[in-house]
Amino acid sequence: MTRSLNEVSSLTVKAARGAGFDWGVAAETGPAVVWLHARGVDGCAALAVFLVATDGLHRTDLRPRRSAHGWRGAAGLCPVHLGLALSDHAHALATGDDWVLEDVIAPVLVLPFAAALSAQVHAPLSLTPEGGQTVTLDGSGLAGVIDWPDRATLSLRRTDTLPPHGPATTRPDPDADGWAILTSFAHRTYAPATEASRSAGAGPGDADTD
Repeated sequence: MTRSLNEVSSLTVKAARGAGFDWGVAAETGPAVVWLHARGVDGCAALAVFLVATDGLHRTDLRPRRSAHGWRGAAGLCPVHLGLALSDHAHALATGDDWVLEDVIAPVLVLPFAAALSAQVHAPLSLTPEGGQTVTLDGSGLAGVIDWPDRATLSLRRTDTLPPHGPATTRPDPDADGWAILTSFAHRTYAPATEASRSAGAGPGDADTD
């Protein structure tokens, strides 16, 4: 079933919040997933993979920490927190250094943040998973086969290759299983019914429906 980009954004923000992200980071997740879908990549499926893989883990164990040549996390890297950290350190990439992003969970979700980083450093960037195919991107488009594993160490570097800028997709068709997983995480943000709320009409209560 096709969805509007607004539907995608709304659900992914709620799902991220239901999974334990604070509101600020959850709010960044929606536009990132929309960016992917607008370019034909199933961001909802990628987010579902991440949320399932990290459900119950402490978010602090997934946050990026600087290493000698890039970034790592205690239990793997959260692609959203990583993407935000990359933006804060754009000056380091502008000097020409390559970065190694170690053990990123659902690495496809890094792509929108890398696109924003590309705009910051005024140069196209490439992301290559170990043993996988390179994706090249700038602030608007991307080029390459998105067939990455669910976890991967990525190499991020500047490049001279410009990706094509095709028309954006406005009615994405997310994978049904991924959509259902995000919906289940979003439901965690809903307040459970209480006797007071049921009396006020928020639920079926104990009324006889015969």
